[in-house]
Amino acid sequence: MLPNGAPQVPNIFTITAPGTYYFQVNDLDTGCTFATAPFTVAPFDNTDVVATATTPVTCFGDTNGVLEINVSGYTGNYTYEVFDDSGASVGGVVAANTATNPQVITGLSGGNYTVEVVETDSPFCTTTTNTVTIGSPASPLNVVATETSNVTCTNNQGTINAVASGGWGSYEYELTGTATVAYSTNGIFTDLAAGSYTVNVRDASGCIASDTVILTAPTPITAPDPMNTTLSCFGDQNGVITVSGVSGGQGGNYTYILNTTSPVPSASGPQSSPVFGGLGAGTYSVSVTDGYNCIWTSSPIDIFQPTPVDANLIMDTRQTCSTPTATLVLDANGGTGPYTYSDDITFTTASAPFASSVTISVPVGTYSYYIQDANGCISSVSNDIIIEPIPALTVDLSESSTVIGCFGDDTGIIEATAQGGLGNYVYTLEDTMGNTIAATQSSPGVFTGLFYGDYVVYVSGAGNCEVREPITITQEPTAALVATPNTQNITCAGSNNGFFEITSVTGGTGIIKYAISPQLNQFFDIGVVQNDLSAGYYEVYVIDANGCSFFLDFTISEPAILAPVIDESSVQEVDCNGDADGAFTLNITGGTLPYSWSLDDYNAPVYTQGTATQTQVVFANLSSGVHTVYIRDAQGCEAEVSRTFNSVTINPKPLSIIIATIMHPVIPLRLLSMIVLQTQD
Repeated sequence: MLPNGAPQVPNIFTITAPGTYYFQVNDLDTGCTFATAPFTVAPFDNTDVVATATTPVTCFGDTNGVLEINVSGYTGNYTYEVFDDSGASVGGVVAANTATNPQVITGLSGGNYTVEVVETDSPFCTTTTNTVTIGSPASPLNVVATETSNVTCTNNQGTINAVASGGWGSYEYELTGTATVAYSTNGIFTDLAAGSYTVNVRDASGCIASDTVILTAPTPITAPDPMNTTLSCFGDQNGVITVSGVSGGQGGNYTYILNTTSPVPSASGPQSSPVFGGLGAGTYSVSVTDGYNCIWTSSPIDIFQPTPVDANLIMDTRQTCSTPTATLVLDANGGTGPYTYSDDITFTTASAPFASSVTISVPVGTYSYYIQDANGCISSVSNDIIIEPIPALTVDLSESSTVIGCFGDDTGIIEATAQGGLGNYVYTLEDTMGNTIAATQSSPGVFTGLFYGDYVVYVSGAGNCEVREPITITQEPTAALVATPNTQNITCAGSNNGFFEITSVTGGTGIIKYAISPQLNQFFDIGVVQNDLSAGYYEVYVIDANGCSFFLDFTISEPAILAPVIDESSVQEVDCNGDADGAFTLNITGGTLPYSWSLDDYNAPVYTQGTATQTQVVFANLSSGVHTVYIRDAQGCEAEVSRTFNSVTINPKPLSIIIATIMHPVIPLRLLSMIVLQTQD
């Protein structure tokens, strides 16, 4: 055995330690040698097997747990056997090979396990794994479902409370049956109707357990209807309603509510007593409820009452200005006759009995009465009637319209308002002698269309009451409004210098203004002059502070255009140059007579003045040239006309004769001859 073993003849070597060994064979005869391949001796019992639990069981009692073993330090075939914590074999011996590593072992229930591995190849060692635990719930999954609330008579208040235990925890609950609720972590199911329900619980591994609950609706509440009753007097509040013999529903814990249908719909608060007292006439019902929201309502219960004793006081006759007392009639209705009356509700002093009405004579004062019928029922107090002293009849006359603003107008108004007496006023207008004036009344007491003067208003009313009151209608202006105008016509044709002014005003009141057409809504002070008027017709309204007006109209005229025209038939031309024998006649129309004129000098200091009716002027001794006549009329309007006079000039001078021959400008070789007569200059 190399490298330094002692040579030996046998070919068997004792190996005492793991390692790699080399051997050499020597031929003693030939001296040849041969080295073998290395030979490895593995360490003894170096195999290791580790068990790992990989999957717990799904539900309590299942056999689907899984573990795996991992073999190291050995390669080859082997067998394994699983033992539980009591040492019992689970599944027997199973052959395996390290070619599959780790080795998965299935079909295990929850618990503690070890695995024994036996090498079926060299070195044939046996190894036991560590202990592993296949997880499992401590107890089976279970659910207990209980009814915790009744569905009540509304059939929607039921509650089921489900409590799970065992399994893997993290529970989810599902409700099936009459109603369904999907899985959730909430195990309380509310607002359920009557019916059969199954509660399923699911744990973290999906294991499911179930429990069934049946919810039952309670029987309805029933009771006999209370009887109708009648009160003693109208308005009594001593009626009683009692409910008895109630059954059903929760079987107790009843609550009672009184429902008023009439006269005013209402409901009392709930009470535990079935007796309702202190009730007036009306229609009622009683509702009985319990803790299950069951309800029973009776049929309508009527509490009747007799008709009320009613006292009605009526004014029969009134006092007048001559009769100081009045009579009242007291009527009794309802209840049971005969009746008595008193002004005191205690009836300490009562009248004699009467059948249905009684007449009472009273002076001034306030009166009301109570009536009591044969059963002692007392009416409410009657209406009040006040007998007041008759106030003195007076008449107020308004002075706001008793002044006539415009001289001579009939705009006076008397407004009379009567007070006191007994009403039913009739208004009459009289003069100071007591004679009736047929005046217009636009409404009672309002007299219109009156001239200034003294009047008396007479008012008569009911009960022979009457009064008279004098009044005077005055006239503010002492004279009628009159305006005196001054106008001037347009001076020259085409001008807008027509003139208007008011020179004086008499009569009227206060500030006086005027308006002139066409703008009659614009008013001017009296002193304002209109000096830019065009030709035409104008209206003027003069108005004072009271609105009184004076009307006048006028027309602004415009003269015809000033038009001088030369009579051509009268023109005498100048005979010879240097002569002054020209002449013409000028006819003038338009403008305003008399006319004045100037020949050839507009700025002449003095124009020739014509007579008042002169319209024709003759101009003579005129030389040749242009002559202009300037015309002015009485208003200063101007016009002009011009005439040119020509003369004949004869100035003989020697003549010369020229004969010329020239070529034709167009036709070749054609000659033209010309004779020209020419003066010396």
